Amino acid sequence: MASSPQTFRRAAVSPIEDVSEAWRRIRDEYWLFFGISFVGWLIGSFAPMAILLGPMMCGIYGCYRHHFQGRRVRFEMLFEGFETQVFVQSLLATLVLVGVSLVFTFGLMIVGFVAALALGFSLASKSGQAPPPVMVFAMVILFAVMMTLTIAIGVLFAFLYPLIADRRLKAMEALALSARAALGNLAGLIGLNLVTMGLSLLGVCCCYVGVFFVMPIAFGAHMVAYEKVFGLTPRSEEPQLPRVADDVGKIEP
Repeated sequence: MASSPQTFRRAAVSPIEDVSEAWRRIRDEYWLFFGISFVGWLIGSFAPMAILLGPMMCGIYGCYRHHFQGRRVRFEMLFEGFETQVFVQSLLATLVLVGVSLVFTFGLMIVGFVAALALGFSLASKSGQAPPPVMVFAMVILFAVMMTLTIAIGVLFAFLYPLIADRRLKAMEALALSARAALGNLAGLIGLNLVTMGLSLLGVCCCYVGVFFVMPIAFGAHMVAYEKVFGLTPRSEEPQLPRVADDVGKIEP
């Protein structure tokens, strides 16, 4: 039997090992996963209001899941995230995540900007000099805090889409469980994010396009980490989300 959806391993993520394992697993199918990762990222990133980000991420991780379980992966499997229940739950999770990010980001920007202005003009009024040096320093600090917040959100919800794709959890359950599991694997996930960010920066240095060639390995490393923390649910034991009502108010069988 599959383990309970609420169980997970702690301190199970090993950044370098997970990246190496991801490359080992996908290298024979690298170009297929390159196409899956690139197209999924492209559609998810450019759709308005991030409405397709969740389904595409679930589709990407679903392809890795199939591959890790020994099933043949076809490109069209990328669009499994558009299955009704996966689409609904991943969309809800994305909207919650984007909403929380916007509240914190804009709140921090407003507070930081007002504080920088107040401090800058206060010092300028006393010294009779222009405030730009102080304001520039304040903006640098604000940018650093915002980057830290972005990384923190990424770490806390690193398992969000794999949980929906693999265990078919509802949005709020996946958000809560991802945060709990991330806190139990905090050091490893921070390290994994730093390693994949470092690889992405190397890719950026290669005329920017190199970042897309790193993408399949980064996705794969996060899926390896997910597998080590939660395990993969066998297809025959996949939990099913409740069906939604159809147009005439009946429940689908």
